[in-house]
This record gives sequence, C-alpha cells and structure tokens, in this order.
Amino acid sequence: HPQPADADVHAKLAEMTEAWKKEVEYQNLRIGDYPEYHEQLDMIFHLGLDGWREKIQEIKDRYPKPE
Repeated sequence: HPQPADADVHAKLAEMTEAWKKEVEYQNLRIGDYPEYHEQLDMIFHLGLDGWREKIQEIKDRYPKPE
C-alpha cells in the first residue's frame, strides 16, 4: 500500500483532534455543573428519582452531546 501524503495525514489528524475537543468540551462542561455525588443522593432523598432526573436532564440539555 502506498503511504498517504503528509498533508493528508495532517488534515485527518486536525479533523480527529477537533472531534475529540468537542467530545471532551461537552463532557467537561457537564461535569462542572453536575452536583457532587453526596448532593445528588440528597436530591434523590428529597426529590425522588424523578426530581433528580429532571435536574440532571437540565444539565444534559444545556450541554448536548455533539453529533
């Protein structure tokens, strides 16, 4: 098999790097907004699972997973 041109390799690497950055960015934004685990357990105790899901879904909606 012939080796790909350097320009093609660099273009593909740039494309993959951008996709990775988008993936990591949304995850980091969500992580920053998620309450600590003990706070989430307290939410479940006081709000029930449905109330907890609602709060967590707000964060997921704010920072949607890239496609």
